[in-house]
Parts: sequence; structure tokens; C-alpha cells
Amino acid sequence: MSELHIEQIDKRFNGLDNKVLDSLDLHIPSGKTVALLGRSGSGKTTLLRIIAGFIDPDSGRIAMDNRVFFEDGKSVVPEKRNIGFVFQDLALFPHMDALENIGYGLPRSERKETGNRMLSLVGMAGFGNRYPHELSGGQQQRIAIARALAPKPRILLMDEPFNSLDASIKSDTLAFVRKILDQSGITTIIVSHDFHEAEMIADSCAILDTGKVIQYDRVQTVKQQPANDFVRRIIESDYRVSSEATAPGV
Repeated sequence: MSELHIEQIDKRFNGLDNKVLDSLDLHIPSGKTVALLGRSGSGKTTLLRIIAGFIDPDSGRIAMDNRVFFEDGKSVVPEKRNIGFVFQDLALFPHMDALENIGYGLPRSERKETGNRMLSLVGMAGFGNRYPHELSGGQQQRIAIARALAPKPRILLMDEPFNSLDASIKSDTLAFVRKILDQSGITTIIVSHDFHEAEMIADSCAILDTGKVIQYDRVQTVKQQPANDFVRRIIESDYRVSSEATAPGV
């Protein structure tokens, strides 16, 4: 398990007058699941991509335990950060079956054994020869999580992973994913647009607005004691936005 320290992160995209992230600080405790919530353009996905190393901040510091990922313009490349990532569209390879998808990127000698172990972890034993188009949305979700966990990452990042699920299966999927995360004990950050998702899957949530964290606490504390009217509206789902289209990559 690992804890993540995010300190004074600034990020501005070309053509934007305002910072997407503005002196943002966040500490993710080891083994906990934290949901990032906020309206479109608040910087949620940008922050996730910066943690993963897909883009660099303009300034600030990111460290996992005693290992620095970014500081003073120096950045560790994504493949050296040991971070798992579940994309919004899941990004499963359509020409690979479930077992091949999970094993992608692992040493060839480990793919079958690790793949089967991960299939069991996500309740998909016996589905290894199924292709993505032969799986339901919830099943594809589990395979994407299994693939992200297969290399034994220190931290798991998930970018609105439940956005495309039908309401009829979302609650069951959220409960099952929470069980997987608890069993694995992995430190997890989930971007969401839905406070109800945070209630079901996260230990704590961070509410972002204009590039800053305006409230960060246990989910139930945020629900019962919102810091201001903006947070209250987030909780009441006034800002349920399924995509962040204000700026590229925001």
C-alpha cells in the first residue's frame, strides 16, 4: 500500500487565461479510496492524468511515499510510476479475449497464471476466452479493473469508469468493485460526476472547483456538513456532468 502526496500543483493549458489547477494540495492515505468530484472544467481529469504522468504540471510536487514523481520540472515517465489506470471508455482491445486483455504488458511467462488469478478476483473465472463484444458492460468493467491490477500497481486511478453503465446494473457493479478494492487494499483515486457513486465506493471525497480543493473529508462528513452552497449543490446532483468539455484534457 502507498500514500500519495500532491503539493501546490499548478496547470494551465495553452489558450486558457485561468489555471486549470491552482496551487492544489491533496494527500491520499495508504489503502484508501478517494473520489474526485466537481463540475465540468474543475480539473478532476487533469489531476488524474498528472498523477499518472500522462501530462506534467507547470509546477508543484508529486510523491508516492518517499519517491518523487514530479518536482522542479523533472518528471518520472508513466511506465516507471507503477500506477494502474482504468480509462473512461475502458480501452479493452477488441481483438483480444479477456485473458489476453488482462495479460497485456505482462511478461509472457506470467500472463496465463496471473490472468486466471485476476479473473477469479473479479468474479469472472471461466470467461477468459470471451471477447469484449461478448461481455456485458459490467463484465467489461471488471476485465478493465483486472487488467489494471494485474501488474500489481501501488496506486489505481479510475476516470469516470461507471459513466456508461445502465442504472439497472450500476449499484451492483459499484458494490462489487468496492469489494475488489477492499480485498486488494490498493490506494485508489476515482474521478466521478455523481456523489451517489462516491457514497457507494469511496472512503473520502475531494470536491474541486476552479482548480482548487474546496472540501476534502470522509464522504458522510461532506454529505452532512457541506462546506458551502456549491458543495451542497454537488451533493444534490445539480452539477451531474458526464464529461469535462470546458478545455482539452480537463
